[in-house]
Amino acid sequence: MVQLQVLQKIGILTVSMLLGYVYYFWISREDRSVKLQNGSLMASMLINFVIYLWVGKIVMHGLLFIQDPLAVLAYPSDARAFYFATGLSFIHVIGLIIRKGWPAMRVFTAFFPAFFAASFVFECIQILVLHQGIGWEYLALLMLLLLVHMVCSERCFSSNLVFGCCCAGAQGNLY
Repeated sequence: MVQLQVLQKIGILTVSMLLGYVYYFWISREDRSVKLQNGSLMASMLINFVIYLWVGKIVMHGLLFIQDPLAVLAYPSDARAFYFATGLSFIHVIGLIIRKGWPAMRVFTAFFPAFFAASFVFECIQILVLHQGIGWEYLALLMLLLLVHMVCSERCFSSNLVFGCCCAGAQGNLY
């Protein structure tokens, strides 16, 4: 039964992320090749984050890893491993921007609609199907942010729009 619940969560997360990317691909006015390149960069960032999360679990449970390496990866991640992975991801992205001249703003403006659309789909499934989730207020906030992005994406400078919507989304996560 536990395995089914884990597979269900992984399936919901995967479907949500795929639908978030489809939303980005549908709403973006960029060339198809740029959309595919941004999608590839987003997938690479996500894979790197998962790897950094595992590294964070190993670092945070170093002595247990020496005694029983598989036991560390079997434990669920905690906040410390998440923050460690976030820090490593941030350092990695900054390194790519400085070293390779990575188009950071283009990737972040692509990541924003995909992430918020995936969050919206995930919360919809959690609330409507599984009767779980954060709540209707957060779902309404995500819908509002997506609508603002759809309406204002041509009128506003993209970095200002992304910054404003991310601040509003972060504020919504605090409550």
